Amino acid sequence: SVRGGWRGWPRPALFAAGGVALLAFLILGLRLGLGADGIEPVPPPSLPPPPVEVPETAPVELPTGEVRIDAVPWGELMEIAAADGVLQPLPDGGQAPLRFRLPTGRYRISLHHPEAASPVPCEVEVTAGGVARCDAVLYEPDALTYFKAVGWWQ
Repeated sequence: SVRGGWRGWPRPALFAAGGVALLAFLILGLRLGLGADGIEPVPPPSLPPPPVEVPETAPVELPTGEVRIDAVPWGELMEIAAADGVLQPLPDGGQAPLRFRLPTGRYRISLHHPEAASPVPCEVEVTAGGVARCDAVLYEPDALTYFKAVGWWQ
């Protein structure tokens, strides 16, 4: 008879020592990178190279000048066209009197008033750092009509 165990089973001390040895083998195998069957695992796929950084270039600043538009009695800005016919974006506000900046060059500006028969064109030459003026008379109201329109009595 075997002391301390069942028939056919090793002693508990041997069983515990075998378990510790098996555990040590598994830990050592994992630390060495070996799989359960002793074959080295396939390394993970490599990451793609980092994106190449393109240096930012500062936007080219074109020389500009100021445009001042005064219209009698007042006018709505309809269009700004460069000498080559390219339309420019309209500034915020859009009603004269108005001040805004444009790149240097020659421009044709169209103003309109609801009482005027047709839009009134104005041509300006914008120079770097300069001021181009557009003084337009869209229609000439009589004084009483003008003062009523602007609400001077309120």
